[in-house]
Amino acid sequence: MKVNQERSRPLPPSMSRMRAQWVEETVSETVKADNCLFGVIIGPGGSTIKELQVKYNIRVLVPRKGSKDEPITVQGKDKTLVKNAVLRIKALIAEEKERRRVTTPVSQTLCIPKALHGKVIGLQGQNIRPITQALKIKIQFPNKNDNSDEVTLTGLPDQVDQGISRLLNLVNQERSRPLPPSMSRMRAQWVEETVSETVKADNCLFGVIIGPGGSTIKELQVKYNIRVLVPRKGSKDEPITVQGKDKTLVKNAVLRIKALIAEEKERRRVTTPVSQTLCIPKALHGKVIGLQGQNIRPITQALKIKIQFPNKNDNSDEVTLTGLPDQVDQGISRLLNLVNQEKSRPLPPWMSRMRAQWVEETVSQTVKADNCLFGVIIGPGGSTMKELQVKYNIRVLVPRKGSKDEPIIVEGKDKTLVKDAVLRIKALIAEEKERRRVTTPVFQTLCIPKALHGKVIGLKGQNIRPVTQALKIKIKFPNKNDNSDEVTLTGLPDQVDQGISHLLDLVTRFPPCRA
Repeated sequence: MKVNQERSRPLPPSMSRMRAQWVEETVSETVKADNCLFGVIIGPGGSTIKELQVKYNIRVLVPRKGSKDEPITVQGKDKTLVKNAVLRIKALIAEEKERRRVTTPVSQTLCIPKALHGKVIGLQGQNIRPITQALKIKIQFPNKNDNSDEVTLTGLPDQVDQGISRLLNLVNQERSRPLPPSMSRMRAQWVEETVSETVKADNCLFGVIIGPGGSTIKELQVKYNIRVLVPRKGSKDEPITVQGKDKTLVKNAVLRIKALIAEEKERRRVTTPVSQTLCIPKALHGKVIGLQGQNIRPITQALKIKIQFPNKNDNSDEVTLTGLPDQVDQGISRLLNLVNQEKSRPLPPWMSRMRAQWVEETVSQTVKADNCLFGVIIGPGGSTMKELQVKYNIRVLVPRKGSKDEPIIVEGKDKTLVKDAVLRIKALIAEEKERRRVTTPVFQTLCIPKALHGKVIGLKGQNIRPVTQALKIKIKFPNKNDNSDEVTLTGLPDQVDQGISHLLDLVTRFPPCRA
């Protein structure tokens, strides 16, 4: 073959000597860098890497995209040039890191006591506006009802650092300013006389304490002469704190808050739809439903709930009721009454005899299959299943959707027909598996020495184009700067196998790389 001829063709003596000399004299160094920084070494259209290679008379090998912990390799004959190239590459990486650092917005959090927020902000923001405008940063203080001390600054790193410094200066100014004597006395008196209690509640229920626009919390504070501290949004296991001077009023406020929380829980319980599952034997489903749903329609209409029975082909006993909790409970109670009525109704004598005869004479076999293949046994609208049951005079029980490790059951009176039905079901499953195998695209990886990639591809792809067009597959070679040997083929399995065979034929046409 052509590939074998090319590979077996010896290199000219001059080329062999040059290659051997390069290997002997090559000096190699590595540079570690994050994968995301390789682009700065390659440059637009490979311009930077070409410039480095020409300037320092070296070769730069950049790991392929997605590689982990692989360094950049620099190779050359002159040790000094290689070292200078490595220093230049490190400088390029450091410059890019610094450029990204100073141009990427960041957020930092600063803790300022809640009591000082208003003074730090100033009247209509007069203290912080000059900072945000001069530094082009955002300063976010927590809402009035949020008891958090955290202030968030967002912007470029150097500007954020300056913003923090200026905010701390404002805080220090406020702290060093003496309080008026009247306020000092009031604060001391408040601390001495304050009574504090806590109320535990789920984070999602804090809103009912705050109320629309903070109306509920204001009303509580005015009515009971207290202060209510609600944890900030997202906090975990932090209670609501109630503080006041009068122990009785604080206690009454706590009871009122607990009552508000209990009312909200109950309101959510009775207004949130739920689903409950009830097990009713499959054989009774039709009788419980009634002719055209006449038994369950009054229940669904009166209680405004949905009752979902499994499909005919689903061998499940589970019935699902969906609606408001109290209505669902009533629905379950009424369904159980219907079930008890049907169970207590005696069977006609002829039906009892038929059932006993069926149980005595039934032959049963099972077929194991993946859950995802059950559809091929059921068929569109249950057509395949019906055809099997009529043709072989059997009953096919397919496990419900989502079941695990449950087999398909085939039941019938004639052992031979049951056996033939099982063989037909196995054949259907095997055919479906094969159909999926040959129609599902796959990809395979083939290792071809990097030095042979250009020859295998051919001038403007003339060697591989006939393969991809004839077999309708994709062949992906690594980029020039990627030192990988891996070639990926994507397409239908049989075509990919043929593609690999064609590529191997091409490879054997070219000589191996020799030192």
